[in-house]
This record gives sequence, C-alpha cells and structure tokens, in this order.
Amino acid sequence: MNLESFILANYQAEVSIADLDQFAGDRVFFNVVNPPPISKWGRQPATPGSSITIPVTQTSQGSVVVFYTTSTDSRLGKPFAGVMLEEAVQIVHSMKNVDGLVLQGSRESALAIGKMNFGEVKTR
Repeated sequence: MNLESFILANYQAEVSIADLDQFAGDRVFFNVVNPPPISKWGRQPATPGSSITIPVTQTSQGSVVVFYTTSTDSRLGKPFAGVMLEEAVQIVHSMKNVDGLVLQGSRESALAIGKMNFGEVKTR
C-alpha cells in the first residue's frame, strides 16, 4: 500500500499518526513561490544555505501547507519541490505561523494533520 491508497482506504476514518510511519520515506510534493534558478535538467537538489518559500493556505482548521502525493497532480504549479514525508512533517513543525499540513491525494481525498494534535488525525 502506498500513501495515496492509504488516504483513499481511510476516507473519513480516524487514524493514528503512527499509521503514517510506514510512509515516512515516501516523497510528497509542494508548490514553491520563489524557486532558485533551475538547471536545464529540471532537477536541482537543495544546497546548504539555499531557501525557498512554501505557500501557506488558510482553511477552517487554520493555516496549513498542502503536500501532494504524486508529482503529476495538476494542482502542482511549475516548478515544484519534493521531500520525504518525514521531512515535510519536520518542515511544517518548524514553521511558527502554520497550524498543520494537508496530504492531498490525486483525487479529492486528503489527510489533514494538526501540529498540536499528533495523536489522531482525520481524513476528508
């Protein structure tokens, strides 16, 4: 099972954040506001000291960063960036004015995770 199918299989179910441990190494993708110059190959690894701006979305649950489960999702702008799910959680945790993250599946289902409540999360 991959992260995409996990989100679909648990639609409107309560799941533990521990259930996501099996996907810690899965790559998730996000839009980038101010990308650095990108090589002609279209891929550029992050370098120490480089920075990008990650867009924050306002929702009824507060401010969140949206991560997509597939790089082919049409809602991803060009260019975009990808990180491991474990890194995505760490990035959001370090953002002071962000309340959580949303893992958006390629369909309409998503998983919202609040920073302050890592015990239970609910898919929608």
